[in-house]
This record gives sequence, structure tokens and C-alpha cells, in this order.
Amino acid sequence: MSNFVIDKDALKKAWGADSQYWFSLVDYKIVEDIDFLKLSLSDGMDDDEIFKLDEFIPYFHFKRSELAKAYVQTITNTKIKSKFEILDDDAVVEYFWKCFHVYPDLFKDVEEFQSEYILGRLENWCEKNKINYTVEL
Repeated sequence: MSNFVIDKDALKKAWGADSQYWFSLVDYKIVEDIDFLKLSLSDGMDDDEIFKLDEFIPYFHFKRSELAKAYVQTITNTKIKSKFEILDDDAVVEYFWKCFHVYPDLFKDVEEFQSEYILGRLENWCEKNKINYTVEL
């Protein structure tokens, strides 16, 4: 039985763009989109082979705005929290980094939070897709 190892590289690739990385359900490897296309659609494939690409699924990724919103929920300043509630996703990320620099005491735990948050979401993704995994960080 295959086993996916969640390591620093797996977490790093979660920062990728939508559909930048793909996950092989056969060998449990992460493949970049350009390599995926080379693997998937080689010359000489017949229709049955072309349409049997269900061995790959999009690899886990998250929106930066999602991470920012989740972190903001952990801070105690209600004025800053309420500002984030009215912003669209692009503005959330920009405002988040402004606050990060202006209010270092409120945003001092960002790095630790993001590592735990991404790991937790990646573990949920594995469970949802019935992927056996271990964490080796």
C-alpha cells in the first residue's frame, strides 16, 4: 500500500497556484502541471489511454486570503477583525500584510499558525481523498 509523506516540500507545494500541482493516486507523487501534461498525453496514446487519466487529482492548495482570514480569527482586536470581514479576497491579503507590519504584537504568531494550519488542511485533504499519509517534518 502506498504512503504519502507530508514533508516540508509537500507543504511548500501547497502554496502553488490552482492546478499547478497534481497528485498521482498510483505512486503518491506530486507532479507539476507541465510534467503532468508530458506524462499524461504522450504521442501514440489511444482514446482509452487518454481518457484513463483518473489516476491524477489536483494537489492540495489553499488561498492566501483563507489563511489570512483564519489567522485574523485568532487575534483579540475586534476593530481589526471587523475590518477584515468587509474586504474581498485580494484586499484581505494586502491588508493582512499591512497589519502584520504595523501591529507586530498581534501578528507575532503568523509563521507558527500558518504551518499548523496548512498541515491540518493537508491532512484533511488526504483523509477526504483516502490517501494514506505520514507526517515527517
